Amino acid sequence: MIKVTFKNVDQGDSIILEWINDDGKRKIAIIDCNLLPGNRNPVLDYIQSIKIPEIEFLILSHPHLDHYAGFCDILEYCEQNKIPVNWFLHTSMQVPEFLQTSAKSAYANNELAKLFIKIRKLLKSEGIRNHGYVTDNVREIRLNNYIRLKFLSPSPHECDNFVKNVPLFHEEDGHNNPNSNWLSTVIKIYSEKWFILLTSDVDKSVLLRIGTKHSVELTSELLLGQSPHHGARGNHRNSFWKTGITNRKKKTPIVFSVGDNPYGHPSYEAVDFFRTHDYAIFATNQMGSLNTIDAKDVHEISVLLDFVSKPLSMKVPNKFLNGDKVFVIKDNKLEFIE
Repeated sequence: MIKVTFKNVDQGDSIILEWINDDGKRKIAIIDCNLLPGNRNPVLDYIQSIKIPEIEFLILSHPHLDHYAGFCDILEYCEQNKIPVNWFLHTSMQVPEFLQTSAKSAYANNELAKLFIKIRKLLKSEGIRNHGYVTDNVREIRLNNYIRLKFLSPSPHECDNFVKNVPLFHEEDGHNNPNSNWLSTVIKIYSEKWFILLTSDVDKSVLLRIGTKHSVELTSELLLGQSPHHGARGNHRNSFWKTGITNRKKKTPIVFSVGDNPYGHPSYEAVDFFRTHDYAIFATNQMGSLNTIDAKDVHEISVLLDFVSKPLSMKVPNKFLNGDKVFVIKDNKLEFIE
């Protein structure tokens, strides 16, 4: 069993993984951690509510503020309550030149530097037991006898593109350097029969590479996917989701981690593609082109996935397009919880 929660954290990412290990112990991991307005931290709220004894790993997918803004809060809480973090994994080099170029604003640079200072402090006190720089060459992480986690990106090619300052024309706010998206992770969580794909802010060229180099990695059944970069047009590649993913059932869930933004994320191109190619659309916030989805679309999803028995009105928020998105995989089957 594994539970995947896409937290509603406005325009950013926060994903919580929970599973049972081979000893029957409950485990938890966090991929990215954004803050809501007012510095509210939904991931921290959840961790406090369940009183966890330890965190298996934290992953920073790439050095953008909307993906790391809440991590210092998590680490402060763990330090104060003597909750060990077994691993902190990231794609960021800890040198001044990197910190100064990976983000755009002085505030974002300072927050990133503060995060790594906190990491080094906790490594010294063993509050964090290990940390590591990840690429697609690192070994997989074993969650239990059946489930693994593997990085499909960034590759050395993407890391070189960042070092060479190869431009990416992605829509980013004033805090983030678009070129840092070269360092974005693509994470595959999988068993022998299925896989989940978490794509953070990868460029569509990365999806092309993965579909070619890692095509053998994508042959089992896709149970759950994430649209890259909040559904931005520059990060969406039709061919990857249409022919690169060769094994999936109708209405496979695709999740948009999205919030209030000036770019129209998710884009019409991404939303229209997924809705017309038998994916079931879920979102943490009903923004951008998600407003083009009508009650008929939602009812079709609900009937095929047995979520509800009657049509839902799109005039009011509904559980498919607003709030946390929680999925559980058990006995090789995916269930949408809320």
